[in-house]
Amino acid sequence: MRTPIPRTKTRITDPSNEDPAFARSSLRARMRRHDARLPAWIAARARAMGGARACGDFAIADRLAASCVLRPWGEVRARACKLLAPPEPVAAAALTRVLATVGGRPYPPRGRALRRLHAALVTHQAPAMTLGGCLIRRRGDAVWFLREPAAVAGPLPLGAGESALWDGRFRVALGGSVPAGVFYAVAALRPRGLARVRAAGLRVRLPARAAWSLPALYAAGALDAVLEVPHLSYKYQPLPRCDTVPWLSASFEPRCPLAGAAFVAA
Repeated sequence: MRTPIPRTKTRITDPSNEDPAFARSSLRARMRRHDARLPAWIAARARAMGGARACGDFAIADRLAASCVLRPWGEVRARACKLLAPPEPVAAAALTRVLATVGGRPYPPRGRALRRLHAALVTHQAPAMTLGGCLIRRRGDAVWFLREPAAVAGPLPLGAGESALWDGRFRVALGGSVPAGVFYAVAALRPRGLARVRAAGLRVRLPARAAWSLPALYAAGALDAVLEVPHLSYKYQPLPRCDTVPWLSASFEPRCPLAGAAFVAA
């Protein structure tokens, strides 16, 4: 802090840095006194908090395993009686994991918004809600978590042999006999694309709102013509006039897994 402060400015000191009511202040004071017991105390506290974090992670993973079914197209169906059961901190943490997985966002909703959603699901206040890029619907004891169609990422250009994470949810890769420099685009299927797939005679068994958010392959600059939808086993025939036969692979590999590895305290 000494170097960046111009000489014409006066330094402002935060009085709370010396307030013993804050843990950081007492730690600084003990460090200045060279308290020999401080390193051992910090290590013990870290081990205790790490152990508590690991136990919490296991409890959340058990809750998710007992209450949720994760579908390959990115939908989660949960049993409300198990997902939302007490204790509330575990239920809220499990709900956060579901929202992060389905929504594809690096930072799921927390705080007041999450508490409102939890309360609404417990009390049946609303049959449908949106939060964190997810569409949440409850019917009886079943709760569906779908990607909110309006929040899906835009088109992703993809060339031959390229792979990328689209919408924070699907790992997509373009293969086939695609010449270098020829690009396609991966984008959401959306209602218009789903209508084209159905018009081709394919029977779609997924709910429409789930299908709208699926990754689909388009010719670059032509998002009105669906070439392929891997999750629906749909491939447009014939392809546009060219010698290339591309194929798209798409697997649900969300940025935030439903239950990751437990925290380990060294």
